[in-house]
Amino acid sequence: MDAVPSIMSAIAGVAAAIAAFFSLKISKEAKDIAKQSALAAQHHTAASLLSDSIVKLKETTEELSNFSQDLVHNWSSHIGRKDESSKGGVNPRPLRHVLSNAAGMLVTHAIESQKSPRHVHSLMYSIVRDGVRNLNEDEFKSLLKKADHSYTDFEGVLGRPSIKGCITESRAFRWAFYQLSKRVAKSEWKCLWDSTWQEDGWLYLYEKHYSNVKPTIADINQSLKYEKAKLAHTVFPLESNPRLSSNYNKVISITDSLLEDCDLDSIKPYINCSYEPDFIELIVYSMGIAELTSTVIEDLYKYDLS
Repeated sequence: MDAVPSIMSAIAGVAAAIAAFFSLKISKEAKDIAKQSALAAQHHTAASLLSDSIVKLKETTEELSNFSQDLVHNWSSHIGRKDESSKGGVNPRPLRHVLSNAAGMLVTHAIESQKSPRHVHSLMYSIVRDGVRNLNEDEFKSLLKKADHSYTDFEGVLGRPSIKGCITESRAFRWAFYQLSKRVAKSEWKCLWDSTWQEDGWLYLYEKHYSNVKPTIADINQSLKYEKAKLAHTVFPLESNPRLSSNYNKVISITDSLLEDCDLDSIKPYINCSYEPDFIELIVYSMGIAELTSTVIEDLYKYDLS
C-alpha cells in the first residue's frame, strides 16, 4: 500500500513536468508571435514605402527604358547607312550588329568585372579615356581569317573579353573596332557625333529623357536610404527582416546605378571641342550607357521585390 502514494507522486511529478514543458513552449511561441507582431508593426511603414517606391520607379523609368532600347537599335541602323561593307571582309555582319555587339560587350564586361551594375561607369569610360590603341593591318588580317564569313557574336568566334583584363585588349572587341573604323569614314563618324547632339538627335533626346526622370529617381533613392537609416538604431533594424532588407538594398542599388552610372556628363566636354576626339569610342560608349540603362531598369522586373 505504501507504494501507491509513491506511484501517484511520481505520476504527479511527470504531469507537472509535462505541464511545465508545454507552458514553456506556449510562452516561447507567444513571445515569438509578439516579436513578429512588433517587427511587422515597426516595419509596416518601411514595407509600404518600398512598395510605393517600386511602383513609382517603374512608372517613372518606363519611357527612359523604351527610349534607351530604341536608341541602340535605331541609331545603329542609321549609322549602318554609312557602311562600306566591302572594306570589312567578304559579306561581313551588318554594321548595326557590329555596333550593338560592341556596346553589349562593353556593358557585359564592366558588369561582370564589378559583379554588379554598380560603379561600372569608370570601366566603360576607359575606352574613351584611353582609346583602343595599336590597331594595325597585320592584326586586322589575322582576325579577318578567323572572323570573316561569321554571323554570330564576335565573342563566339574570338572569345569573350576576360574580366581580368582591359576590354580593349580583347580580340572580339578589337575586331568590332576594326570593322567600325574601316567601314565608315572618319569624316562620317564626326558628322554622326555632331548631329547626335543637335535637337532631336539621339543623345540630345536621351539626355532630355534622363534629365526628366533623374529628380524623381533621386527622391526615391534618398527616401529609401533615410528610412533604412531611421530603423538602424531601433530594436528592430531593417536587417532583422532579411527579405525586406534584401529588397531595400536591391532597389537602392538600382537607383544608385541609374544616378551614378547612366548619365552622359563625362562625354559632354567632347561636344564641339577644339580638337578631334575618338568618335567611334565616344559613340560605342554612348550606346553602352543606353544599354546599361535598359539593363538596370530591367532589374526592377527581374526580382520579386514586393
